[in-house]
Amino acid sequence: MILADERQCEILKALADETRLRLLRLLYHEELNVQELCEILDLPQPKVSRHLSVLRKASLVKDRRNGSRVFYCLNEFDEKLAHFSDLLAQIGGADHPDLEQLENCLRKRRITPAAAGWDEKVQELYNPLTALPALANLAPRGLTIADFGTGTGRLLPVLSQFADTVYAIDYSKDMLDFARERCKQLNITNVKFIHADLEKSSFYLPPCDGIIMHFVIHQLPSPATSINSVARFLKPNGRLVIIDRLKHEDEEARKQFGSFWLGFEQEQLNEWLTKSGLKNFNWNVNPDLNTPVPVFTASAQK
Repeated sequence: MILADERQCEILKALADETRLRLLRLLYHEELNVQELCEILDLPQPKVSRHLSVLRKASLVKDRRNGSRVFYCLNEFDEKLAHFSDLLAQIGGADHPDLEQLENCLRKRRITPAAAGWDEKVQELYNPLTALPALANLAPRGLTIADFGTGTGRLLPVLSQFADTVYAIDYSKDMLDFARERCKQLNITNVKFIHADLEKSSFYLPPCDGIIMHFVIHQLPSPATSINSVARFLKPNGRLVIIDRLKHEDEEARKQFGSFWLGFEQEQLNEWLTKSGLKNFNWNVNPDLNTPVPVFTASAQK
């Protein structure tokens, strides 16, 4: 067991060196890796690493590994050695030319990659759609959302984060079973499944804050009737959101996707939503989705 007096001696010995004081001054301001410390101090890595080892042994600094690099920061003292925190604050707060080099080093961290070609390069790093669950945190809490034509439930992992309760409605029992299994595997517990025909009014939902129809209405013989049917479930100021393809001439879509309608136009959707008692129509064509036919998002408010 190391006594407090012994630890104080180790700390004081570690402080009795100009290079180690320079290291502590820098680490007081920022967590830095060994390569950055070498660059700022203009010293070889073996010498910097040796001094860092002394500081770590004295519990003045701690390290963490990130890939092939090791980062260092100041350690926190327990109550018996808390007075050393004031001493480190005095060391860190003192003006020194190293601090100017520190700013230069941190500025290099913030260099922005070239914009040209970045979109193509970043596809190897992440898919922009992965940001959707994070966006759920921007929504108000306690929402009730209905996903009409949920299919296999591809949107449910996202919608379940937006809402306290999600109603997943579909005509196909097989699709609902698949969606239910998806939620089970992902431990999603706030989704309620309803087997119903979207074009009939024989089912009931509580008032919803939002309703989404995601690539659904192109499969319906009478989209206007279905829109009118589901709009009645909206709360005052609730929103209906429709996502589908613009009008096109791809006849293969009838066999491939079961499409009754080969896309839609803005005026068409505006008319149907207005006749369903909705207002504040909004239309947006989604760019850069690498699809042969552009996709739109239409929404309106009750």
